[in-house]
Amino acid sequence: GKELFSTVKNGGPMPVEIGKPFENKGFEEAVAMMKKGGKAKIIVPSSLAFGEQGRGQMVAPFTTLLYDVEIVDIKSKAEYEKEKAQAQKILEQAASKSKAEEPVLIQKYIKDNNIITKPLASGLYYIETKKGTGAKAAKGKSVSVHYTGRLLNGNEFDSSVGKTPFDFVLGQGQVIPGWDEGIALMSVGGKAKFIIPSSLAYGTQAMGDKIPAYSTLVFEVELIGVK
Repeated sequence: GKELFSTVKNGGPMPVEIGKPFENKGFEEAVAMMKKGGKAKIIVPSSLAFGEQGRGQMVAPFTTLLYDVEIVDIKSKAEYEKEKAQAQKILEQAASKSKAEEPVLIQKYIKDNNIITKPLASGLYYIETKKGTGAKAAKGKSVSVHYTGRLLNGNEFDSSVGKTPFDFVLGQGQVIPGWDEGIALMSVGGKAKFIIPSSLAYGTQAMGDKIPAYSTLVFEVELIGVK
């Protein structure tokens, strides 16, 4: 009964092109037998799913998978490609607008929040809110942090608060450049706010529905440990 993923809860219907690899052989075989408006429960034995390899930490080896599937719509490839191109054009227009507006929005945020700290050479704003007294973060060391991430408009897109701290190796490109640079300035016990321009974050890429392209990210960060 453990739920692995749901399009109902995450972003809505997902396009599947019949005849091309998608999820696994069992899923693809079953969906190809369905019609628009149809619903089905699919029981996929591991031999038609992810077999002896499994799928990372989500699916153990030799796991039978259950799917509840509904075919919301069926389109020709030409129709789908046309809609996809139109949607891409809209995204590109929005991204272009966001790129032009980003410097203005950063300065407005700085002014509205009475921030007097100047940006570093990279463009990162590092605002120390509590000085750490423990071990210094350094490239190549494993660091453990708590964080809350927001957009400039205040919308929260992620947080580790109340959960397990996030661990990563500093300076290895495991996180966005703004994090690698900002965390390296901290010591254990310290807290800071990072204002990270898109050039040091995800740049031209949108990250799901929560982080549009060319988004400046604001993080409240606490350095918990250094190993």
